[in-house]
Amino acid sequence: MQGTTLSFSNIHRHGELFGKIMEARKPTQLPSNWEDTGTGNHDFDQYDTPQSRWLAIQSDDGDVLASLRLTPTTAQSGVYSYMIRDAQKGLLEDVPKDLLFEDAPVDEGTWEMTRANLKPGMFGVDRDVVRYRLLQQLSETAKTEKIAKFVALLPTNWKSWALDHDFKIKPAGRVWRVGGRDLQAHILSVG
Repeated sequence: MQGTTLSFSNIHRHGELFGKIMEARKPTQLPSNWEDTGTGNHDFDQYDTPQSRWLAIQSDDGDVLASLRLTPTTAQSGVYSYMIRDAQKGLLEDVPKDLLFEDAPVDEGTWEMTRANLKPGMFGVDRDVVRYRLLQQLSETAKTEKIAKFVALLPTNWKSWALDHDFKIKPAGRVWRVGGRDLQAHILSVG
């Protein structure tokens, strides 16, 4: 099992991995009432920009088992910044404005974490091992990018497995039910 963090500066070194990440997250990201922003079998949106990072955990045969996207809270691409902040500003029609209890941060040491994805059909120990490896990759990326905190829109069960690493996690918004899943904004502090 291998963990990788992609950026626009190293994406060329990893062959088809970026496309595989977009393909792996497609079936798990879009509720049936949302507009499909991807193309074909791939999920992507306006927040997949050169400022973002994409973490992936791959099996030995190259299958994407887990992934997520990180975006600096200082990001700007046209009228967009990052998803949680833009929702709060009313730019995203299908996402509630009250995802966070406070104003969305804009801080160099704080990044947004979204599009967390675990391959469907994994259970028990296999799922736990992949989750653990994804958090390990997140921790490594936080050190490399000098990230102190993440603001994250994640399934509510993240709290239990983020505690196994160097993250302090606290709810930062209300529970939002979408596509059959309960999501909630969290703040993850590193170390």
